[in-house]
Amino acid sequence: GTREALSFFFSNEGRPFREFLLDEVTRSVDTLSRDAVAQIAYRVGLRGRQVPPLLRALAPPVTSKDRKVVENIARLIEFLLGDFNSATPSTGSVADRTRQARELQALVPVLAEYAPAMREFG
Repeated sequence: GTREALSFFFSNEGRPFREFLLDEVTRSVDTLSRDAVAQIAYRVGLRGRQVPPLLRALAPPVTSKDRKVVENIARLIEFLLGDFNSATPSTGSVADRTRQARELQALVPVLAEYAPAMREFG
């Protein structure tokens, strides 16, 4: 599960994957930033040609390819979290909150084990 995924990720063999992930995260942050700028412009009433050219140049429209990059990052996070993220969604019940707390507590030793490698990565 999670321990094996992190072991691979932070090993020498995982270097290309780390570099790929860093590129994907950078693209995702860019996409989310551009999308946020577009939403803000829209909310304050700037649409189409009303958007200043400099703002349009700094925040080009988000493409379907950009959205796919964000989706891929979400999938990578799910992979790295292992079975934790595949748990059924919470209904807010005490039993669900207890289960989620137990699952999070199970991750603590794994994260502690890889803390030095995580700090080195970024």
